[in-house]
Amino acid sequence: MSTINRPVTALIYPRGTCKAQTFYFRGDDIHKEPEFLDNKFRSAKIQYDRAKTELDEEKQQYEKVQAELAKREGYTVTLASALGDESNQTEENAKLRTQITKLQDEIEKFDNAISEAKDQQHPGLLAQLQKERTFYNAEIEDLRISIFTGIDNIRNDKEQIAKIVTSKEYTDASMVKSDRMAFQKFYSQLRTKMDKQFAEFSAKQAESAKQRQIRVKLPPSIDPLCTQRNNAILEKEEVIRNKEFAELRKKLTAQVLLDQLETMNQTIIALGGEPVDIEEIREKYGAQPQQQQEEEAKEQQSTKQRQIRSPTRTSARNWKDIPKPRSRTAYSTTRK
Repeated sequence: MSTINRPVTALIYPRGTCKAQTFYFRGDDIHKEPEFLDNKFRSAKIQYDRAKTELDEEKQQYEKVQAELAKREGYTVTLASALGDESNQTEENAKLRTQITKLQDEIEKFDNAISEAKDQQHPGLLAQLQKERTFYNAEIEDLRISIFTGIDNIRNDKEQIAKIVTSKEYTDASMVKSDRMAFQKFYSQLRTKMDKQFAEFSAKQAESAKQRQIRVKLPPSIDPLCTQRNNAILEKEEVIRNKEFAELRKKLTAQVLLDQLETMNQTIIALGGEPVDIEEIREKYGAQPQQQQEEEAKEQQSTKQRQIRSPTRTSARNWKDIPKPRSRTAYSTTRK
């Protein structure tokens, strides 16, 4: 049996102390390599420890100086108390030193803020802001001119309105408006009465033909008296209608004129003048609000009743179906 003789090799490192190096790929940036980062970390840690030690030393020195300062201030106050009246200047000096210290701190803060603002300034940004400022100034000037022009136009319009309100044409238009309102309201009242009379006439038409034959024929001598009576009734109705229309027209005309006076007062106020008191005139000639509301309610109710009522040919007759009454000339011709 053959044996293999191997050369004896000595180990460079003792057994158990050899550590394999960590393998990693190298990059292009040397500042990102582990060796460089480890060195930076060690140096930064050393600087941190040194700065911390210096900070502790400075704190201790600051506390010593603060204690010494407090001690001296105590001596100063004690000395000032012992001196009596001569101590006022010492207390004032202490107060002034405190104020000077505060002002110095504030000045330092302002200097830091100014330095920071100057660092942030950029010529391009300043030029753009200056351009925007110029543009806004022009816009503000245009708006100011527009405002003054608008104020002048408003003033001219108010004067034109005042001229229109005080003109004869406006008064004539107001009178025409009152006449129109009077005619419409009077027509509505007549229409209501006419519908009532047509309803009564339709009820009378239900009389039988037999009863109409039983009627006694009047003698010819009484016919002129009947004609005269009919003419008197027509004249009376005409006088009553004219009176009612005159009263209605008077009331509506007063209301329209009061509205015109109120419009004139508003125009005077718009022009900066003192208005005229028209409450006495309104109380004397104007309709009371309660009466006006009652009249409007009655008119609306009558309008609704006319709209709801829909008579048929069998139950009621339409106003177009009833023959027109003869005029006065017709009565006079018949009598002749």
